Amino acid sequence: MIEIPSQSSLARPREWITAHTAELICSVVLVVMALNYFAVISRKTLTNDENYHVPAGYYHLVFGNFQVNPEHPPLVKMISALPLVLLRPTAPTPTINPAENPIVQGHGAFLAFWQANPQRLEAIAFWARVPMIALSLLFGFFLFTYARYLGGPIAAICSVVMFSLEPTVLAHGRVVQTDMPAAFAYLLFFFALQLFFQDPSLRRSILLGITAGLALVTKFSLLIVLPVFVGALSVMAWRSLKNETRRTSVKLGSAILSLLVVVNLAYYFERSPLLPANREEVITAWPAHTTAVARGFDAVSTIVPPAYLFGAFVVNLHNDLGHYASIIGKV
Repeated sequence: MIEIPSQSSLARPREWITAHTAELICSVVLVVMALNYFAVISRKTLTNDENYHVPAGYYHLVFGNFQVNPEHPPLVKMISALPLVLLRPTAPTPTINPAENPIVQGHGAFLAFWQANPQRLEAIAFWARVPMIALSLLFGFFLFTYARYLGGPIAAICSVVMFSLEPTVLAHGRVVQTDMPAAFAYLLFFFALQLFFQDPSLRRSILLGITAGLALVTKFSLLIVLPVFVGALSVMAWRSLKNETRRTSVKLGSAILSLLVVVNLAYYFERSPLLPANREEVITAWPAHTTAVARGFDAVSTIVPPAYLFGAFVVNLHNDLGHYASIIGKV
């Protein structure tokens, strides 16, 4: 005899679906977005930046070599290289030319990497992009969560739908580049900042430091979060001048320590000195203050990886020099 479900038992799934309609819509949208990404990455060749980022990430992650591709922090590249640990591509020992322009430092090593893996190029490109897709979907889920926190379920659904249809997101969310992860890290930091100002507890102070550190090792342009971070801690310190000074000091110290741990962890707490030619470039960039720059660089290098400081310098150098670009078929 077939049992007919009672109306009360059927009501429970309906109630659950009604209560989680926004989450279900978000999930469907992100699944469609993921299918779009995976349908494309197997058919698209490497972008110009991926030509450098993919092997650089493998050298960072497996060998702890941060001399190649110093212009970009290692975190995103290392995440993309995680599947390559199982794929185990051939990785020739990179050689760095001390006289090489630091903006293109390591490009010879990247060429050697791809030449050593001609039969596995498509597999390497595909699997290196998979973590980037996962990050983009996580970004979409967090966007949904934050938008619902600010404006409710309708705002959350609209945010995720617009996110999943935005051409720039669809283009950059599936490749090994720092743009989408940087947007994600930027949003994470300001979410943590909002929580911190609502309740500057020890846990939220640590969260603020962690998200600030993640932003700094995702893209050098996110150094802009540093003055915001310092300003937030300064406001907290000023508010507690009359009371709870000791407790506030612990929170401030925890936030700063969390930031430094994240930045150093991304570089494996590496303290190897720079190539002499690289160090000389940093110091002579400000010829009127060579002694002060040298002392300052050495002092900051005790708490921040020298490779990170050099990377920030390379970005500044690149911004000053610029590079060729094209528009409407013209260089």
